[in-house]
Amino acid sequence: MTESAELNIADLIQLKRIIELSCQRGAFQAAEMTSVGVTYEKLTRFLEALEQQAQKSESQGDLE
Repeated sequence: MTESAELNIADLIQLKRIIELSCQRGAFQAAEMTSVGVTYEKLTRFLEALEQQAQKSESQGDLE
């Protein structure tokens, strides 16, 4: 079975949850936490920007 190589918003949200659970369960060593945290923050900001963009599009759609 061949799947296409694509990610969607739901995949990124799930990835964020996986990082959160992994940290809670102690899956990362202390020295790894910086890179995990930086990646988590970038992902969080990206998802927040997408949400703001979607809200902006919705509010513009209400004006039309």
